[in-house]
Amino acid sequence: MLAGGGNQPGVLLWNHHRHLEIPSVPTIGGTLTVEVSAAPGYGVGSRLAFVALAAASNAQPLRLNGLGALWLAPASVVAVQSTTIGTGAGPVPVSFPVPADPRLVGAVVHAQALIENTAGALDLRLSAPVSTTIR
Repeated sequence: MLAGGGNQPGVLLWNHHRHLEIPSVPTIGGTLTVEVSAAPGYGVGSRLAFVALAAASNAQPLRLNGLGALWLAPASVVAVQSTTIGTGAGPVPVSFPVPADPRLVGAVVHAQALIENTAGALDLRLSAPVSTTIR
């Protein structure tokens, strides 16, 4: 979300309640790591998360009642992994292998997660998407 107005510069606001980050640039033959985290305060215990990678994203999000905005193009999803986010554990790395195929250099990959909002309740919410380019 971009906030600002008048002569004020825009400020990018992030939602760290359900957050993804790609800490390094993936390379062919290596791994693409997505760090997934969720803010504490939604109950005690670990939360389930599903991280998906896709080759394309939607120009406009697909609004899914109760889940949030899906930015990944569903037909282009190439991998999904599940993980558990522990209470106060910080970001959890989820790694995906990148094939050693030179045709992938320059390809843009998109990630989004479905994260349990309240520990143990299976009330899932979508994170914001993140993207990276394979080198």
